[in-house]
Amino acid sequence: MRNVATARSLALGCATAGLLLLAGPASAGGPSTGPSRMPAGAQWSGFYAGGEVGGAWSSFDWTYTNPNYFNTLGAILLGSDFSQHASGVIGEIFAGYNFQTGP
Repeated sequence: MRNVATARSLALGCATAGLLLLAGPASAGGPSTGPSRMPAGAQWSGFYAGGEVGGAWSSFDWTYTNPNYFNTLGAILLGSDFSQHASGVIGEIFAGYNFQTGP
């Protein structure tokens, strides 16, 4: 079961990388004829604010079998079935001010 999940993750990662490599720049008005210039008098000064939120979860269940009981305490004392369940959420709020010093 674990190998199937690993293979699916690898296939999805390769497909995503392939699509990103094939993606080209957006050119709604046709091909660019040179570097774009900012219009005279344009100002980039001002306040900005934003935020983001994300989350993740995981669940692992596995069994450990150790056939060599001579150099360890053995599966009976240490246990042989393990599981881990975790989840979390993270977020961020940011704000700032951009000050344009050049033309």
